[in-house]
Amino acid sequence: MNITTKQNEEMKGTTGLLVSILARYPEVGTVTYDPLKRIIKFSFLLQEEVEIKRMEACTSLMQEALLTFHKLEYRQPDVLFVKYENNVPLASLYIHRDVESLSLHEIALIVELLKQQVGSICFLEKELNDTLHEDEILWQEEMISSLLEDLRGIESTQSLYAFREEGRVMVFNC
Repeated sequence: MNITTKQNEEMKGTTGLLVSILARYPEVGTVTYDPLKRIIKFSFLLQEEVEIKRMEACTSLMQEALLTFHKLEYRQPDVLFVKYENNVPLASLYIHRDVESLSLHEIALIVELLKQQVGSICFLEKELNDTLHEDEILWQEEMISSLLEDLRGIESTQSLYAFREEGRVMVFNC
């Protein structure tokens, strides 16, 4: 009985983290947690196919900026993977990060870099972006930091996949 309760509590924390990331950052298309590899996978959808050279420059800049960020934080990421795919008529950018070294500040950096590089074509749920007030944003950021810290201390076995649909966040077991 305790094991079930513990798994449910772990799942609630992981689910809360994914929901908070999607609620705080409307630029994030999907977020997945892989407990076996202990990584979080972010995907960003772009509204049109992007020129290959532009996306190569974007992924290279993203990779370099994140490595520099980690140097400044005196951390070494175990997993730092940045990739893009052109799938006519859309494109996607994927970022995989290990839970142990991922932070709220890094997620914010990823989103800001994305907005600078391809912001005009990044698929963004406008309704969500317009409805968050400053106090809600701060609350979401505190939740993300806290839940990331909690996730580092537990051994979860449940893979979760979260995405946005018509203004709601949906979370599924993988």
